[in-house]
Amino acid sequence: MFPVRKFTLDGQLVGSIEEVVAAYMFDLELNPASTLAHDANSPDVKNVEIKLTQGRSVAVRHEPDYLIVMHRPKDGPVRVVYNGPGAPVWTEAGTKQRNGQNHFTEPP
Repeated sequence: MFPVRKFTLDGQLVGSIEEVVAAYMFDLELNPASTLAHDANSPDVKNVEIKLTQGRSVAVRHEPDYLIVMHRPKDGPVRVVYNGPGAPVWTEAGTKQRNGQNHFTEPP
């Protein structure tokens, strides 16, 4: 169903899973893997960044136009915790860390 993603047992496995789940849920068209700043596109929202967490925070390297954050507890189903513009979240994320990522713990 998703030929633009590989599901290899490396550091990209969870990222690929989160992207295809969101693409399926929100009818998104996935960008090629490792596209800078955005994972997908949709007809009404051009650039979408997709994140999944089992904890309370996610990390972003670039300000997304639009952001979908999903949470999956260790014993439960995936739920959407943020689905909206990226700018407010980017503003709340704070200072870029040495690894180039900004972290945020709760959507605004």
